[in-house]
Amino acid sequence: MNILLSDVRFSKEVVKPLESGWGVCRYTTKNFADFPAEVRKNSKGSICYFHAAGTFLPAMSHVDITLSGFWKKTKYGMQFNVTDFQVKDPERPEDIAAFLTGTVKGIGARTAKKIVDAFGKDTLKVLRDDPDRLLAVKGISERNVRLILDSDALKKGYSELTVFMSKYGTDSEKIACVYKALGDNALNIVRENPYRLMDIKGFGFGSADNIAKDLKLNLSSMERRMAGIKAALKTLSLTKGDMFSGRAEVIATGVGMLNKGLSNPVVTGAAMEEAFQKCVAENQILYRFPESWGLVYLIENDAAEADYRETFAALQAALPEEILAVRVCRNCVLREANMDV
Repeated sequence: MNILLSDVRFSKEVVKPLESGWGVCRYTTKNFADFPAEVRKNSKGSICYFHAAGTFLPAMSHVDITLSGFWKKTKYGMQFNVTDFQVKDPERPEDIAAFLTGTVKGIGARTAKKIVDAFGKDTLKVLRDDPDRLLAVKGISERNVRLILDSDALKKGYSELTVFMSKYGTDSEKIACVYKALGDNALNIVRENPYRLMDIKGFGFGSADNIAKDLKLNLSSMERRMAGIKAALKTLSLTKGDMFSGRAEVIATGVGMLNKGLSNPVVTGAAMEEAFQKCVAENQILYRFPESWGLVYLIENDAAEADYRETFAALQAALPEEILAVRVCRNCVLREANMDV
C-alpha cells in the first residue's frame, strides 16, 4: 500500500540519475511524525531529512512536492521508494519570489518582492489571470507587465508541462525549448507521442523512449519504430563518421535498439522495414540510389553533404588542372553528385 508524503522539499542529489533515470535524492519535511523510528532520528528541530529512490525524481527548489511510495530497508538504511509524485506551485511568499526571479523574464529580486508583498499567496493567480493589477504596484511599468505576459513560465500549458517533464529530470531550459516548439498543447503532444521530442535539441531516443515506457505506451507502435529508424541512422552516422548508412544496417541497428533490455522482443525486421518505408514516404529520411548502393541519409546530413559537394566543386574548379591528386578527388565528388566530369 502506497504512502503519501506531503510538503516535501528537495535538498540534494545523493546518487545522480543513471541512464535509466533511476537515482537517489535527499528531501526534507516537517511532517515526519509517522515516519519509521530509524528515519525520525534524522530530524533536527522541526525538520527531518530522508533519502528517496526512484526514477526521474523531482529536483526542483522552492516548490512543495508530494511523494507517493513505500518505506524500504536497504543496506544503506531506511529509504523511501517513490512510485509517483506531484509538484505544486510555490505558496510561501519567499518561495514565490524565488520562483519569479528564477523563471519569469523581466522580474528581478526587488521587483519580485514588491509583487509578492502586494498580492501574497495570490501572486501567481494574479499574474496569470489579471496581470493588469500589477500596474497598481509602485515601480511596475507597462513594459514590466508586457514582459511578464510574454513569459512562458506563467502560462497554464507551460506550468502543466513543467510538472510533467520535471518528473523525468528535464531542466527548465529544455522545458522552455519543448514549449516553444510544441506550443500550449505541448503536454498532450508529448503524452501521445514522446518521440516528437527527438526533433528538439537536447532530446534523443533514449529520453523519449523512457517517457514512453513510463506511460506504458505500445512499444511496437509505428511512432516508436519510425523514431528507432532515425535514431539508428544517427547512431551509425556518429559511430562510423559517415553522412549515410546502408538500408539493411539501419534496419538491423534499429531492431537492436528497440528490443534492447526487453525480455521478449517486440519489434521484428519486417516491422522495421515497414517503418523505414513510411519514413521515406513522409520525407523524414532520404533513400538514395535504391537500385544500387541503397544509401540512407538523415535530412540534416544530406543537406550538409550537399553544401560540401557544392563548395568543394567550386574550390576545385578554381585550382590548376595539373594538380592530379586534387583532380582525382574532384572527379569522385562530381560523380557522386551526378555532375559531368
